[in-house]
Amino acid sequence: AQQDRDREREAASKQQQERDRRRDREIDGERERLQDVESRLSEGLDEVKSEVRALSGRLQEVRGELGKAGRMQEAAVTERLATFKEDVKKILQGMRRKGSGAGEKD
Repeated sequence: AQQDRDREREAASKQQQERDRRRDREIDGERERLQDVESRLSEGLDEVKSEVRALSGRLQEVRGELGKAGRMQEAAVTERLATFKEDVKKILQGMRRKGSGAGEKD
C-alpha cells in the first residue's frame, strides 16, 4: 500500500514537473514574441522619428519660401501703389492744366 502511494506521489510529481516545463516553454515563447514585437515597434518608432524630422525640415523650408514670397509680394504691391500714386498725380496735373488752360481761354 505504501509503495502504491509512493508511486502515485512520484507519478503526480512527474506530471507536475511536466506541466511546469510546458508552462516555462510557453512563457519563454511568449517572452520571445514580446521581444520581437518590442524590437519591431522600436524600429518603427525610429522610422517615424526620422520622417517627422524630415517633415519638420521641409516645413521650415516652406515657411521660409512663404516668407520670401510674402516679402516679394509686399514689395510688388508697394511698387504698384507707388506707380498708381504717380499716375494719379499725372492725371490730376493734367486736369489742372486743362482746367486752368480752359479758364485762360475764356
